[in-house]
Amino acid sequence: MVLLQLPPDLPLDLGWLQSVLSAFGDPSRVAVESLAPDWQGEDVRRQLAVSGAAWVGIDSPHHQLTEWVT
Repeated sequence: MVLLQLPPDLPLDLGWLQSVLSAFGDPSRVAVESLAPDWQGEDVRRQLAVSGAAWVGIDSPHHQLTEWVT
């Protein structure tokens, strides 16, 4: 399993995300984590689900925990 931790100031770019996931060969072995609110939308969840990648939920007083199952 590979953890892909995205910097909180990284702009949302679904094309870039797909390229990165594909670069690992087997996206189902990748877990993605981001603190940026833009990355916590339905379009990202859908793309992760299609590719088989996982989302890492962040449980913090400063960030709302997403209830995604990927």
